[in-house]
Amino acid sequence: MRNLEEKTLREKTWFEGRVVKLVTADVELPDGTTGNREIVKHPGAVAILPICDSGKLLLVEQYRKPLEKAIVEIPAGKIEPNEDKKNNGST
Repeated sequence: MRNLEEKTLREKTWFEGRVVKLVTADVELPDGTTGNREIVKHPGAVAILPICDSGKLLLVEQYRKPLEKAIVEIPAGKIEPNEDKKNNGST
């Protein structure tokens, strides 16, 4: 398998909000050249696909400001600080 890893050389934070952080990073590519990345850092998210006993899927309708409209999606939310990111909730 090819090495696709990029080594971060420098990182600069442009904005840090309650949920996301916007940064740029200078990186060294696997072939030794350098590049720049624009990154949105997020604490992570979780989504579920609830299935009723009848076999129907449950979806939610949410207004999404970036799209300027409501869309239908699976229920999801962001991971809270100190929440176990490794527990997938399965039994």
